[in-house]
Amino acid sequence: MTGRLDGSSPRSPRQEDVAIVRLSDLPLVPLGVEVRNFVEVGPTFSSRDGELTLHLNAVADKVEVITPRMREQRPEIKDYLVPMDPREDGVPLSPYARFIGRIEESWETTNPFSKVTLWKIRLNISGISLNMMVRKDQCPGLPEAGSFLSGNAWLVADVEGAVVSRPGYIR
Repeated sequence: MTGRLDGSSPRSPRQEDVAIVRLSDLPLVPLGVEVRNFVEVGPTFSSRDGELTLHLNAVADKVEVITPRMREQRPEIKDYLVPMDPREDGVPLSPYARFIGRIEESWETTNPFSKVTLWKIRLNISGISLNMMVRKDQCPGLPEAGSFLSGNAWLVADVEGAVVSRPGYIR
C-alpha cells in the first residue's frame, strides 16, 4: 500500500512515532498511523517527499459484525476509515480510527505468547485491503466473508526505509 505524508503536518503533535498519512486510495482523509519500525527509519522519515510504501495493519478493540441484510437497511452509510479524534482542522492526534468495511476473508489464530484466540480478518474498505486482528472474545458474531465489520482500530505500519544512494569510490 502506498501513501503520502500530510504536507501540513507529517507527524502527530502528541506522538513522535505517529505519522499523518494520506493513503493513495483514500487521499482526502488524513490518518494517524503508528510507525512500528520508527527506530529503524528514524525521525527523519517525516521530511520525506513522494510516495511512501506502507505495510499497514490494524488491531481492533470494539467491533460489530453486520450481516449483508442488516447493511442493506442503511444504504446511505458507505464504507469508511476515518481518524477517531482529529483536531478541528482534521489532523489526527492518535493512531486510532473508526471503520466499516466488507469482510473478504477471516480465519482463527492464537497468540503464541498469551494463548488468546484471535480472528485475523482481511477487510475491504472502499477498495483498501486491510488486515485486522480482533480478539475472538471481543467479536460478537461470526466474521464470515461477505459480512461487514464495524468498529474502532489502532493503525500500525512498517514504513519502508528511504533508498540511500552511496557515492562511488573516489580515487
